[in-house]
Amino acid sequence: MQLYAPENFNYLSQSACYTVDGIDDIKEFADTRNAMNVMGMTAEEQKQVFHLVAGILHLGNVAFYDGGKGTAAVHDENCTHTLVSRLFAGIALTAWFPPVAV
Repeated sequence: MQLYAPENFNYLSQSACYTVDGIDDIKEFADTRNAMNVMGMTAEEQKQVFHLVAGILHLGNVAFYDGGKGTAAVHDENCTHTLVSRLFAGIALTAWFPPVAV
């Protein structure tokens, strides 16, 4: 998975604050991975969670414009392609989020 700086995401760049004094991001990430391991998540399931989070971040970059006659269109198709590749990169989280009967 390719990593991008937080400045590249609308959801993360609103405050322009990317670091917090006293917070070690590398340690926090290691703690998160450890917690996932303790919960019994496999490496593949963890990867799928990170792909899902990446998809959500890319979703925040999708911009729409009035396509006329009550329709909307995506401003930048490349953004949509990136979003789809992130959201559907082998996601199979049914073990963690089973389908809900309606």
